[in-house]
Amino acid sequence: MGLIVAFSATRMVELAAITRKNIEIDEQMMKIRTIVKKCKKPNKFVITFIRRESICCPVAAMEKWLNEKDCTKDEDKGIWFDYDKKKVLGGIGCSKVLRKLLDETDIDQEFAGSSVRHAMMSKMRSEGATQEEVNEATRHAPGSNACDTFYYKPMSRNLGELILKDSENKQRYIESSYVKKESEPH
Repeated sequence: MGLIVAFSATRMVELAAITRKNIEIDEQMMKIRTIVKKCKKPNKFVITFIRRESICCPVAAMEKWLNEKDCTKDEDKGIWFDYDKKKVLGGIGCSKVLRKLLDETDIDQEFAGSSVRHAMMSKMRSEGATQEEVNEATRHAPGSNACDTFYYKPMSRNLGELILKDSENKQRYIESSYVKKESEPH
C-alpha cells in the first residue's frame, strides 16, 4: 500500500476503491483505473506504474499482495482488508494502515499519509515537472494551481540554510554598523 501511495500520490479514497477488476498488470507496467469524485461529475483516470528493477517496485508489491491468501479474490471488492473488523477498508481505514507503516519506519507523527502525497508532488515540481504534468499525475483538474499553492514548498528544503544565511547577514550588518561608529570622528 505504501509504495502505491509513494509512486502515485494516490488519495486514500482512491486507494480504498481499488478492486481486482480495476488492475491490469503485464511485463512492463501496471495500470489501475480509478474515479475521482471531487466534483459534480466524477472523472475517470488511469494510474500507470512502470515495473522497476529494484526492491521498491510498486508493480511487484501489488502482484505479491494480490497473490496473498488474505487478499480478496472477488473482482468487485476492495483489495485492502481490516482483519480486526473483518471488512474491506475505506479511506479512513487505509489512512490508518498507512500511518502504521509510517510508524514502523520511524516517520515522525506530524507527517500523515497525505504528507507522502504532498512530498511526491513537491519532488515532481523540484525535478522540473510542469504544473500541468503534476496535475495530470496527481489527478487534479487541468489548470488547477492547488499543487503549487498548497503542496509545493521548494523553500522548505533549504529552510535551515536560509535561517543561517539570514543570521549571518544580520551579524555582518551589526558588525559593519559598529565599525562605522568607531571610525567616525567624534
